[in-house]
Amino acid sequence: VRERLELFKEVCAAVQHAHQKGVIHRDIKPSNVLVTLRDGKPLPKVIDFGLAKATTSEAKDNSLTEVGTLLGTPAYASPEQMSMGAIDIDTRSDVYSLGALLYELLVGVLPIEADGKHSVIELRQAIRDLDPPRPSVRISRLGERLSEIAKARGVEPPVLRSQLRGDLDWIVMKALEKQRERRYASPHELSLDIDRYLNHEPLLARPPTTGYLIRKFVRRHRVGASFVAVIFVVLVAFVAVTLIQSQRVAEERDRATAQAERAEAINAFLQETLGAADPWQTGRDVSVRETLEQAAAKIDSTFQSQPLLAAEVRRTIGSIYASLGRYEDAEPLLLSALETR
Repeated sequence: VRERLELFKEVCAAVQHAHQKGVIHRDIKPSNVLVTLRDGKPLPKVIDFGLAKATTSEAKDNSLTEVGTLLGTPAYASPEQMSMGAIDIDTRSDVYSLGALLYELLVGVLPIEADGKHSVIELRQAIRDLDPPRPSVRISRLGERLSEIAKARGVEPPVLRSQLRGDLDWIVMKALEKQRERRYASPHELSLDIDRYLNHEPLLARPPTTGYLIRKFVRRHRVGASFVAVIFVVLVAFVAVTLIQSQRVAEERDRATAQAERAEAINAFLQETLGAADPWQTGRDVSVRETLEQAAAKIDSTFQSQPLLAAEVRRTIGSIYASLGRYEDAEPLLLSALETR
């Protein structure tokens, strides 16, 4: 495919040269593009200017020869050439024919095939009104012919489809636009976009989306992009590890702080309640059971907004009851703690 594109650029240069000399070819097709070898390298020659049109004001043939006459080979002719009226033909008509030639070079078939089953009028109408499928789509519909076409281009069918999909689709379809103001303005402009494709640069034919521009930049600077990608991955990994470690440290700190606050709250509660059993403060002897009952009664009011601490205190008092063998007193406290948790 790359070699075909390089060869096609030479054809564009030849047609551009004719345009600069004030001549529009009007009949670009494979039989009018001969390829010879010079020093072992293929060199195309554009021939047969029998239907050419001069663009200078002094030229006699400055319009179509006759109203109602179709000029050129229909399968490669532009939509404006297919008009039966006296339509002005400019250099963009040759751009369309070059697009049809490029389509055939890449896909192996014409964008709109002249298969002999349709009349010239039907073919003319199709060229004027029907948009051909994109090259990558058209080549997927070739069936058994695809293997032969791909082999002639030195690749496997999936690789050929992949090569045509994307940029080459855009280039070909811009050259084949029905409205000539939307085509490439000249063969040179078409050739420049092919150069951009070969050099992995953004195309004129394709909308410059951010993702597309980034992909093109990476393709042009693979080594640098790979190095930056490695640095970026290492940096992301370092930041991720640092954040994870920081999060773990913060979690451990928060857990230790919570445990300390819980222990402090429980200790303060027990000191306050169990301290009531001190005869030096109360002036009388208080039994352990009475002390525990008083402590249990104050749990709800003390830890009203801290249900887990309340459950911890109930578990502690319930465990004391159990160690004293007072299971009937321990059970409701332990069940309440369990239900809260």
